[in-house]
Amino acid sequence: MKKWIFIFVILCVSLLLSCGDNSQTLQMLYTDGGIEKVDKIILKDGTTGDIKTITKEEDVDKFLEMVNNIEFSPRKNQRDREGWMYQITFYDKNKVFKFTLHQVEGYLL
Repeated sequence: MKKWIFIFVILCVSLLLSCGDNSQTLQMLYTDGGIEKVDKIILKDGTTGDIKTITKEEDVDKFLEMVNNIEFSPRKNQRDREGWMYQITFYDKNKVFKFTLHQVEGYLL
């Protein structure tokens, strides 16, 4: 799990750390998306198809502590992109919030 988290954090920081008026933290995005309490996280590798599921409350909390304050900013060039390296899905019972390094619930980065 540490490998996935490390890779995700490094990619997010390197690709998405740009400041701007439209920036939102990951926590802001998923709470705006209706997720109140994350009870399951699925990490999916877009290159290999490997899937890691996190359901233990302490592991979910550790993951969220590491990523909640990452800022996502829309890019000026909103052209379509194909594929993704990692997809993260947060679950709050039956509510789902999916994002990749390029798109958050339809919000292009």
